[in-house]
Amino acid sequence: MSAFDPKRTLAVLTPDPFQSAHLTRYDAPNLSLGGSNAASRSLAVRGARIAGDRASLQSSTSASLADMSAPNSLLSRQGRRLLQLGIAFILYSSFDGFVVPFFGSPRIGLSVHTLSALQGIFLLAVGLLWPRLKLGVTTSWIAFWLFIYGAASILAAYTVAAIWGVGIDTILLAGELPHGLTRGTAFQETFIKVLAYSSAPTGLASLALILWGLRTTNERA
Repeated sequence: MSAFDPKRTLAVLTPDPFQSAHLTRYDAPNLSLGGSNAASRSLAVRGARIAGDRASLQSSTSASLADMSAPNSLLSRQGRRLLQLGIAFILYSSFDGFVVPFFGSPRIGLSVHTLSALQGIFLLAVGLLWPRLKLGVTTSWIAFWLFIYGAASILAAYTVAAIWGVGIDTILLAGELPHGLTRGTAFQETFIKVLAYSSAPTGLASLALILWGLRTTNERA
């Protein structure tokens, strides 16, 4: 015979509060009197099974909610970064206005001033829009970085051209001569051209992803 274990006997004879609500009128007398070992084991197994099912359901529900909230949380953080970048662009435009006369090309320096302000407002608008996009994690990161590069590269091209006073092969003012711009070295002209032209495909790709993220989907209530 096995040794008497008071803790095990107390655990077997003590009903679970959740389980006791499901006891029938036939089980109650057995439980109050201690019942048979088989009945006690059956009730204990049933209670453990119910507790296990409940824990498994809670775990799966929590995991599902976490998976659903992950993209939304990421989009919110990315939108906040775009808002911060928009304010930074507007500040850049403000400081640029003080140094326009000192650029190698003041006319292009003025273009940097207006372009930076315009892009800052655009970044603020897109940052407010960003959390509403229906994009996955990978797609949202691709659109995020393409959009930032497209905005920053064209501004960098104009800034470099204004500082150096070169870039006439790339930056041509419609209807007038590019005042203050001259033809630079092959490296300078190529560098400005790569910065300026690379903003077009990246910017268009990011806008296409943003447009796709604004699609309407049939969601069940």
